Amino acid sequence: MRLNLFVIQEFIAKAITLPGEGEIMDMMEVADPDAVHAVRSFIRKQLASELKAEFLRTVRPVTLGLLYLYLMSPLLD
Repeated sequence: MRLNLFVIQEFIAKAITLPGEGEIMDMMEVADPDAVHAVRSFIRKQLASELKAEFLRTVRPVTLGLLYLYLMSPLLD
């Protein structure tokens, strides 16, 4: 049961993670670290600002459900 919880947590973390600066620069013909950093920071702040309520509505039930499953897993084994 605990492995499944770990896999779910890993999936959620991966799904909400933006690509790293290095990964973005690898896709560019001419890498511009300053531009990539500025744009990535802007996107992260915009997403956080505009989608905060939706993000919390999505993550809270999952987090509470995972906590419940974790606490109940000894009883389920």
